[in-house]
This record gives sequence, structure tokens and C-alpha cells, in this order.
Amino acid sequence: MTLFPETAKKAQEEIDRVIGSERMPGFDDEKQLPYIRAMIKETLRWRAVNKFGMTHATSEDDWYEGHFIPKGTVAVLNWWAIHMDPELHENPAEYQPERYLNKPLPAADYINSNDPYERDHFTYGAGRRVCPGVHVAERSLFIGVARTLWGFNISKVKGANGDFIEPETGMVRGFLSVPKPFECEITPRSAKHVKIIRETFGEAEKAGI
Repeated sequence: MTLFPETAKKAQEEIDRVIGSERMPGFDDEKQLPYIRAMIKETLRWRAVNKFGMTHATSEDDWYEGHFIPKGTVAVLNWWAIHMDPELHENPAEYQPERYLNKPLPAADYINSNDPYERDHFTYGAGRRVCPGVHVAERSLFIGVARTLWGFNISKVKGANGDFIEPETGMVRGFLSVPKPFECEITPRSAKHVKIIRETFGEAEKAGI
């Protein structure tokens, strides 16, 4: 959101239209927030959980396009290459949730498609060994993204000279897609939002959630 403030604005416009400022988004609002769902899909395409996919192994000898693949061969679904393929995703380095507005269903609904071109993204894997936590992940991402953008503005930080500081876009070395440290400014959208956040937090504490 720091890099692409116009996306945050579009998301907040949808949240304000559907939810308003009198309450926080809930799980039941997901179907009415297609742009938020598209943002989550685009996030998982643009920066998948790890950099190149999960390893599998062949259970039998196999042939693929003239190549012999022995039983026990380590095989990797290279979702980074898929997600960053310009033939599949125009301007793949750009964060564009709009590319997924024609895929309005949860990722779990597309994950078993026989046609790989009907998939939304491949961050949850493919085949019989797809991520078993896809439903929990999708719901957790939705409520986190929706409530954060409902309650807060996220923007670049201004330097001493008054110019905005551009965030670092690289990732730390390693298996996971972890961004290098960067600065941003996160502020409540209004006093009303602060009040509702505090009240909701207090209710959750009392309920032991």
C-alpha cells in the first residue's frame, strides 16, 4: 500500500461504500468486497509466500515432452516464473488488483480446475498436494486486509528535505518472500475509527479472543 497508494484509495472507497464508518468489516462482508478479494489474489501473485514454490517428488517414472523423469525426482512448481510471465500477466511487476476482478470466487474454488489457465494464482500449489490451509489463509488475509484499510491510512514517509522516501522493494535473502526493512506512515483514518477499534479490541479482550 505504501508503493501503490491508488490501490489503497480504491479499496477504501469500496469499504466505505459497503461498510461505512460505524463498524469494522466482518467475515460476512467478504462477498460484497470484490476489490479486497482481488487485492489478496494480486498480493499472492506479486509476492508469493516464498520465492520459487514448494518441492514435490515424483511417485513413479514419467515422461514429459520427451524428457524422462525417474521416480523420486524432486519437482518444483515454479510459481514465481508463472506469476511473473508477461504472457500470462501483463506488466507482471506492477501491483494491479484489477486483473483479478474477473476471478471473483475464493482461491479454493479455482484450485482444482483441470485447466491451469483457469487458476487465479499458484501460491497455494497445484495437484494433490495443494496447501491444506487455503481456507484459513484466505479468511485470515481477508479480515486482516479489510480491517487494516478500514481503519488506517498507509503512506510514504517524508524525508528532512520534504520529499517522500521511496520504500525499498528488494527482499531479504532466503526461502521466504520477506521485504527488506522500509519506512512508512500508518495513521488512523478518523477519531471515529479509533473509537470503534478500541471498543472492538476491548470486547475481544473481555471475550478472551
